[in-house]
Amino acid sequence: MKCFLSRSFRPEDEIVTDWFKRFLSAFPRWEIKEACGIPRAPLEQVEHLMPQCHLVCAIVTSRDGAVPQWVSTEIGMARSLRKPIFAFVEEGIHDLAGIMSMIEIQRFCRENLGARVPEFIGYTFGARRLALNGLGLTRSELLILVEWLKDEVHLLEEARDRIDEI
Repeated sequence: MKCFLSRSFRPEDEIVTDWFKRFLSAFPRWEIKEACGIPRAPLEQVEHLMPQCHLVCAIVTSRDGAVPQWVSTEIGMARSLRKPIFAFVEEGIHDLAGIMSMIEIQRFCRENLGARVPEFIGYTFGARRLALNGLGLTRSELLILVEWLKDEVHLLEEARDRIDEI
């Protein structure tokens, strides 16, 4: 499953965005896609990468207590592509620029990123379930998926162990 990661590229946010990227990468069968600024402009990369992904995860870091414009733009793109969206929003952001009404969010504290890992795990698996439900699979594909999801329970325990190491 491919997840587009919408995130800040500001140096002061790097520790936060890297932590969430490692957190998401700990989930089995999960490929993270993100813009990187090179060789094309980030918006061009988003337009290229997002349609290839099954869902979108936004890591929303504070810019003077408001949601950065790029977040609203990328969430709008994801909605227009009918992609499930989930977002981790930094505490202290009060002006959510309407994204709260569009999606469910989980708050995080920059100083203690691991404090809510159990909630983040459940939230992330819920987003994956939404993406899987939207794939429009045949009955035989769904049966294969059910077997795969049974294996997922075991792999979740392994992911928790890896996340504890972060």
